[in-house]
Amino acid sequence: MLRAKRDSIGGPQGSAIPSLGDFEGRAFVLRVMATVALSRLLRRREADGQTELIKALQRAIERKCAAAKLPGADIAAASKYAKEVFDEALDRAGRSAASRQ
Repeated sequence: MLRAKRDSIGGPQGSAIPSLGDFEGRAFVLRVMATVALSRLLRRREADGQTELIKALQRAIERKCAAAKLPGADIAAASKYAKEVFDEALDRAGRSAASRQ
């Protein structure tokens, strides 16, 4: 939080909200972690299990977005973003599975 006394002393400035760069950095880290974790999980499943897992995750994302009372456009955008992450994880899982053989 922004505190006038602390900020006038010369220490690190406080900010009421994170900067856009801070937010983008955190979102990037979360995407990398999700992609790596999901690709490792998908490598351990057969093709039918991969499809079933992704469908379950998509339903959970849509259910959580609806519970958060997001507008339909935001739910669609979140689902599209999730699909991009899933596709990237499937590509990584496929590449690494092929490279191990």
